[in-house]
Amino acid sequence: MKELKDMIYHDDNYDIDIRSYLTAAEIEAIANVTVALPKTYAVRRENIYAMLLHFCVDITDEQIEEIGIAAMTKAGLIDTVITHVFNYDEIDKAIAYKEQQDNAMLIARQLQDMEKKNVKKSSKK
Repeated sequence: MKELKDMIYHDDNYDIDIRSYLTAAEIEAIANVTVALPKTYAVRRENIYAMLLHFCVDITDEQIEEIGIAAMTKAGLIDTVITHVFNYDEIDKAIAYKEQQDNAMLIARQLQDMEKKNVKKSSKK
């Protein structure tokens, strides 16, 4: 078997290399950070885009911050990257899964609290 290497796409328009797949750990990291942010579309999308660039494109975090996600989006760079990261859609699935887990844990805690209160009330009678 040949040596396995990352699948890289070079975009001549932006002169960048794009790694075509995120690892499961990278997807999970993006989801974990995104879920912790305010639930506004803009904040979450900008975070996803910044982390996608961080993991898959050969530009530095400083360049991302200096140029800005809005400018990169308007220039078409973000769409170019998304087009060439074949498992990009897994990010939203991971976010939904993480939020579902967090909601289930919250409901479980609330049920435990309600049960404790009911036990205290019934023991007072």
